[in-house]
Amino acid sequence: RNLSILAVGAELKSAVCLYRDGWAMLGQHVGDLKDGRTYRHFIDTIAHLEDLFEVSPEAIACDLHPRYLSSEYAIRRARGEHPGHPPARLIRVQHHHAHAAACLAENDHTGEALAIVADGVGYGDDGAIWGCEVFRCDLAGYQRLAHLRYIRLPGGDKAARETYRPALAGLYDAIGDDCLTHPAIERMGVDRSAIEQTLDLLRADINSRQSSSLGRWFDAAAALCGIARANRFEGQAPMMLEAAIRPGVEDAYDFAIDDEATPMLIDLRPTVLALADDVAAGTDVGVLAAKFHNTVAAFGHAAARCARDRTGLEVIALSGGCFMNRYLLGRLVCLLQADGFTVLTHRIAPTNDGCIALGQAVSAAAQIAIVSSPQQRGGSI
Repeated sequence: RNLSILAVGAELKSAVCLYRDGWAMLGQHVGDLKDGRTYRHFIDTIAHLEDLFEVSPEAIACDLHPRYLSSEYAIRRARGEHPGHPPARLIRVQHHHAHAAACLAENDHTGEALAIVADGVGYGDDGAIWGCEVFRCDLAGYQRLAHLRYIRLPGGDKAARETYRPALAGLYDAIGDDCLTHPAIERMGVDRSAIEQTLDLLRADINSRQSSSLGRWFDAAAALCGIARANRFEGQAPMMLEAAIRPGVEDAYDFAIDDEATPMLIDLRPTVLALADDVAAGTDVGVLAAKFHNTVAAFGHAAARCARDRTGLEVIALSGGCFMNRYLLGRLVCLLQADGFTVLTHRIAPTNDGCIALGQAVSAAAQIAIVSSPQQRGGSI
């Protein structure tokens, strides 16, 4: 039967999407919903799209994150608490699966595929902060095959702004209290008391969420290289790190993959220690930046090969804000294609959170179609 869905997207780089009769209509960029004016514009945009396309959604799709303003809106709307709108079915779509689903939909790929999704933050189905995930997925569901080994991010949201926090977390994870005397710590130029207070949080495991975020590892690398002490706007430190790359550098740092674990774990403890040692040795910043980027592309390729060995799948989608980085995306695509993968990337919607609403809409539609057709597979893969 014909189906209408409203997908409300994420919280940053917000956009909404209407789905009707097999068509997904992605709205304009709205922005950061934490700003009151932007949130009002978000509600106005939904009303405008529903009027324009004469749609009264039967289902509302939103993110898993319990505190996203878009999700709170969806919950109230689904309950019928918004005047003029009847109750609707609520469907939650995990953030990184929405990324992958959006990329699959853009490329008209309706079957199974692998996906690498890498960004700064997304609420995981285990309650941790996800941000570097390898999936086996289709539009309706996913299986998490691999991810970056969790580290603890001290200070909550401060870890996304103050780059020394993930840098210290990575070094502490690799060498424990010895990180306090590592020369790379001094080169970051951070007040000693701030370093010690952050270490206290890590030691006590207070206000330190588990995270597999690749975005925070880019922040950490930028801090260790002395490129950026803070993100004054979203993605500033990673952009500065990309801009610092010296062309022609092919070397990379070591990393490890535990391919016997389920999900498989990508371990960057060797990476962060080698990077810190290079910093202490006075290695040129351009070389440091290039080697770190090369490492990320290398472990992405290695994880994809491990996932292919487990599944036999050779189609792989790439999505997430980290792939706004043209150097990283280009290098990883080249590695994957040279190894026989068919690589899907975004062509219409942005690879960052601007594509989330599209992914939510097509995933919700696929889930509803499965429930409506008992002969089809249901649930996650």
